[in-house]
Amino acid sequence: MELSRLLVVFTWLCVANGMQRFEREPEYAIANPGDSVLMDCRVHNLKGKCIWQKDGKPVGQYAGKYEWNDNPQDGDCSLRILAARADLDAAKWECQVTASSFDAEDALTSAPALLAVRVAPSAPQMEFNSILMLSGSNLTVSVDKVVVVSCHSRQGNPVANIKWFIGETELTSASNQSNLAASQQGVGAGARSNAAWTALSTLTYAFRKSDNGAKLRCVAFHDAYAPVNFRESDALLDVHYAPQVRLMTGNSTSWTSAKEVTFDVEESADWLSLRCVADANPPATVIWRRLSLPPAAAAATTTTAAAIYSFNEEIHLRPVTRNDAATYTCQAKNDAGVSDVVTLPLDVKYAPIIRSVGPSVNSQLTVSLYDSTAKLECQAEANPPPSYQWLHRTVQENGQESIAVASNERVFHFTNVTYEVQGEYVCIAKNTIKGQERAVQSDAITVRVVGPPQVLHEVSSRYMSVERGEDAVISAIFCADPRPIKVSWRWASYRMEAGDGSGRFIAEALQKVTPTLPPPPMVVDDVIAIPDADDVIEQVTNDAADADAYDAASELRAHRYEATSVTVPAQSPPHAIFTYPGKRDECYETRLRIQRVELNDGRHYYLTVENEKGTDSFYVTLNVKEPIPMATVIAVGIACLFVIIVVTLCLLYAYRSERCCFNL
Repeated sequence: MELSRLLVVFTWLCVANGMQRFEREPEYAIANPGDSVLMDCRVHNLKGKCIWQKDGKPVGQYAGKYEWNDNPQDGDCSLRILAARADLDAAKWECQVTASSFDAEDALTSAPALLAVRVAPSAPQMEFNSILMLSGSNLTVSVDKVVVVSCHSRQGNPVANIKWFIGETELTSASNQSNLAASQQGVGAGARSNAAWTALSTLTYAFRKSDNGAKLRCVAFHDAYAPVNFRESDALLDVHYAPQVRLMTGNSTSWTSAKEVTFDVEESADWLSLRCVADANPPATVIWRRLSLPPAAAAATTTTAAAIYSFNEEIHLRPVTRNDAATYTCQAKNDAGVSDVVTLPLDVKYAPIIRSVGPSVNSQLTVSLYDSTAKLECQAEANPPPSYQWLHRTVQENGQESIAVASNERVFHFTNVTYEVQGEYVCIAKNTIKGQERAVQSDAITVRVVGPPQVLHEVSSRYMSVERGEDAVISAIFCADPRPIKVSWRWASYRMEAGDGSGRFIAEALQKVTPTLPPPPMVVDDVIAIPDADDVIEQVTNDAADADAYDAASELRAHRYEATSVTVPAQSPPHAIFTYPGKRDECYETRLRIQRVELNDGRHYYLTVENEKGTDSFYVTLNVKEPIPMATVIAVGIACLFVIIVVTLCLLYAYRSERCCFNL
């Protein structure tokens, strides 16, 4: 039994091994037009004949078109298709083998294998807002606004693959592709078919400002394209965006950002050009406005403070004037929107110009002695605002000029006026532009002081000392306007008018002088009492024989205290141009000359000066010294010489006796 089974199996294997069968069946193939395609088909133990069918119809052998790949008798039934054509060769191919005999049932038929011949699709074409776009045309969009642009490639086999680019930057992640067969069956793009396909890619994207002017490219990739495997359509992006403005300064050949420039513009000396650069698409209209008009311009115009100044991109101020000083704003607008406002404050510098000085110019200002209400005012126009300085000029008796700074304020207030303030005054107004000082001087004002006499203590000495037998000249300087009507010296019970004389005492006639005054004290440190002033006052009061003597005592009490001051080191004298002489002619010197003074002439001598406005008093202390006799001088000299000799001898003795520090 088992032997019979083994015999049946062995017989079946032998029969099976002798039957014809497919070793390899044809498979899907795709080729470009004109290419050669090999449809593979191999048969084991071939006994029948090889036959090929295309879409169920037999195909014969035609040289140059359909040829066997090798000798079919050897089992290679492969068919070589030459010069493939989509309209002729794109079909389902079957490899068939006839039966080995009429009664055999070993005929073979392969599964249909699709041969697809590529068909180059049409060039891609973009569409926007349902309007087809020619390659190279403009695509107008708004910045940062999402838009939809589509691109299609038709009649391709297989379907084309579409990608989007801005320049060389791929945007495929923002796109979506759908494919549609010509039969409208909706067969997927990956299916093996000879249908004509339409590829439709939709780009959903918000274009940026930086995309303006770039190319939006729709690129279709397909192997049937020659000589390269892609075709493209492009559009020039016209991205509309609102203006952005910036200010530039310079000229037609060189411009610099206004943010990088420090404006220090001087009137009439500088030229200034401003440019409002608007970055916009489409091109924007530039609007210059001028804010905070200067007073002169504001009074001459009826427009608002924000009046439109210009529609030009550039404005030129040649040269700059003070009326150009204002705040300039630049703004631009187009169909996409309006820019922010850029502001440039323009501050025009100019040197001082004195508009008024007073209370009077080129005339005389009369003030009263001890007045504290008089003042001089100076008003200048300048940018930056000026500093002020009042200069006081006087001329001495010898013609020497003295100029001093009277005040550093615009308004110079006279306080407790004295005759020393007489003279010429000028106002200096100055500022600094570009590191250089600019100054202007007013015309001169002459100040005249009227009032009772005033003895000038600063130049009149209260004390003098002479030796007996010498002549003593006691003097004092005073000022008076109007001129004095009485000047007298008094001592003991004597009185002498200026211009009189008696014996050894002569009151000389008055002499006009221009006193040289020391600089006024700047810092008051202490107040001290005049030494022996109380004794002098008491003596004068006790010895008073008349009212005039009592007035002298009152004058002493009034000057009982004086200020000890520290003066500031002298600075370089200020410079100014004066047009009037400035010499004071209301000051006088009075002298009392005492010839061959005696010891009993040492006392206080009192001066009284009177004019129609009042009186003033002063005293001078005269100290008379006894001259030293020559015999006394010789005796003192001899005594000093004797002391020197004695000391020398003592030192020599100590040295020799080794009792001193000279011991070696």
